[in-house]
Amino acid sequence: MQRQWLKNEPTKALPFRDYFRLGIKEPYRFFFPLGIFWGIIGTLLWPLSTVGWMPSVPALSHPRIMIEGFVGSFVIGFLCTSLPRLLEVPPLGFILLVLIGLFLFTSNLFHFFGFFAAGDISFGFCLLLFLFSFVSRFPSRKDNPPPSFSLPFFGVAAATLGTFLQSIEESGRSIGLFLHHFSLLLLFEGLPLFPILGVSAYFLPRVFDQESPEIFPTSLQFTKKWIKRAFLATTAALFLLLSFVFEAAGLFFAGGILRACTIIGYLLIAFPKKINLLKKGTVPRGLRLALLFSVLGFILSSFFLLKRADWLHLFFLGGVGLMIIMVGSRVLFGFSGRTSFLSSCFYPLDNVIYGLLFSLLLRLIADFFGVLRPVVISFAAIVWITVLIYWGLTALPLVFFPDTED
Repeated sequence: MQRQWLKNEPTKALPFRDYFRLGIKEPYRFFFPLGIFWGIIGTLLWPLSTVGWMPSVPALSHPRIMIEGFVGSFVIGFLCTSLPRLLEVPPLGFILLVLIGLFLFTSNLFHFFGFFAAGDISFGFCLLLFLFSFVSRFPSRKDNPPPSFSLPFFGVAAATLGTFLQSIEESGRSIGLFLHHFSLLLLFEGLPLFPILGVSAYFLPRVFDQESPEIFPTSLQFTKKWIKRAFLATTAALFLLLSFVFEAAGLFFAGGILRACTIIGYLLIAFPKKINLLKKGTVPRGLRLALLFSVLGFILSSFFLLKRADWLHLFFLGGVGLMIIMVGSRVLFGFSGRTSFLSSCFYPLDNVIYGLLFSLLLRLIADFFGVLRPVVISFAAIVWITVLIYWGLTALPLVFFPDTED
């Protein structure tokens, strides 16, 4: 039954013109492939530096491309697809999507060649356009968004501020030590963490066979229950921002522990009481691991400051990377009428999880290899690139397949 999910049942692959039209309404069909591309390019910088070819300093360009290119593409693609449906407003349209896509692509191209100030400015305008698109549509909505989606809004807004602050610093002007660290946290951790937490509260209960408490009857009125859950999400966002303030002020332990406790506390309150977190299946297993790695990454990086960058890869690779792949797979299979393939164990995604875990393990133990550390990191990067290519070949062709309703 090899690649059975790519056969012409229940829907057939669209010709390019129809795919393009559908992509305007469902932008993930454009942005998810772009995210895979930049995920590969951003990771490739380490092996390239090992053999002596460095278009830019990997320590600076790698995190920017992975956050602004890889994470940014998936966050923007997911939200630009889901928010118009949830708000019942018109999709963004061709011109806005082209502008957002151009700013996104250009920013990472600048980062690849070491023009970090220009790259950050370009990405900042990308996020500003995204925010403007939905803030301007909000008054004409026919339904309210899920309360937890205040978290993605905070995340994108925080990343916008962080990006512009970084562009000021990269252009040669001092912003001070506190704002330097604070802006990096807003961008590198805020952009992935806030949307993932908000989407988890809305999306994960359904994966674990429960109705999502974030789903309300269609209404423009803010009910008491909606306000209560929105207040919960906003409080979580403020605590996360406070954790960034602590860390930027040098209180690394307090910041990391507060961040981990906020994640745990918010999800414990936001999830249904009878949620079956032990549900079997590839996607539930991947989501459990992603949440576990995210929390562990913040806790361990708080206790072991000398290995902080290593332990944070539990969050970035094991948490963010795995969450993007699992949620992205649900979107790709769900919007092509093929959700049934993910209902239990799905061996291609199992292989992705195993490959990601191997890459993560190599990254965590690289320091034990002394002078061979760059080689081990490069090997971990090659494994991650292989995982992205394998997942891309498995799932990305589904962007050409419409849903059964289309």
